[in-house]
Amino acid sequence: MVEDTPSLKSRIGLHCDGLLKRILIRIEQIKLLPECYDIEKTERIDVRRRLENLGRRYILFARFLKSP
Repeated sequence: MVEDTPSLKSRIGLHCDGLLKRILIRIEQIKLLPECYDIEKTERIDVRRRLENLGRRYILFARFLKSP
């Protein structure tokens, strides 16, 4: 399911709980960003990209649940 997408190759072989744990870790990291950085002034933190990547993980998880 992820072999054709280079950014998702690290997810090969994960089970449902592994995918969910990684999604939850990313959510917690995003929640901590405002405490660690002034997001509006810091250019090196790309919140939009992080949220897009999180969305890709959700899509991957949904595809995983639909797969036979």
